[in-house]
Amino acid sequence: MPISPRNVLGILFLGLSSAVLVGGPTTAADKQEKIDLKKLPKEVREAADEEAGKIVKEAGDKETGKIVDWKQAKKIEENGETWYEIVGVLGKAPNKRLLTLEIDDMGGIFHIEEMIDPSKIKQKVPKKVLSAFTAKHKLTKDTYVFEVREEGKVVQYDFAQPKAPPPPAKGKPGKKPGKKKDKAEKEPDEAVTISFTPEGKPIEAEKDD
Repeated sequence: MPISPRNVLGILFLGLSSAVLVGGPTTAADKQEKIDLKKLPKEVREAADEEAGKIVKEAGDKETGKIVDWKQAKKIEENGETWYEIVGVLGKAPNKRLLTLEIDDMGGIFHIEEMIDPSKIKQKVPKKVLSAFTAKHKLTKDTYVFEVREEGKVVQYDFAQPKAPPPPAKGKPGKKPGKKKDKAEKEPDEAVTISFTPEGKPIEAEKDD
């Protein structure tokens, strides 16, 4: 099954300051639809809850109250196969983080995108990966890092951060720039993602046809 591309999702799930990229619809899917979390197959929901509990335990987080707050689910069908994508929030403020799971209809998890606790990025991200990112980009409070795993193996790290707004228009000497904004100057409300292999090699972004 192909790796799902990323869509911009409002950070309202976390209550943070900007938008980040999380797992989105799978490319070229024959059919996909949002479904009520209560309508997820038992095997899928149990697998999701179990994986979330395992992640929290391995991260050393204190298990107090609800381990994960599942926010939305999608049923995806492609080439006669069916799987589910579930997005939830781990932890509590100020260290909430997003988790996206892709699970087949038998409860097998084949794709995980886990946001790394912002306070632990330098400890959790391999030095080669972090160095590759900081060589050309700045690590800020609005940088969110995702560890992507397939079949239990880490396959890439994604750094998501807001696109930088274009520089303000320059007016003529002695005149203030006009208030009217050109469409090209409009600040984008989306984020950009920069990806690397676990060895620190850049991964080309997928382009839409």
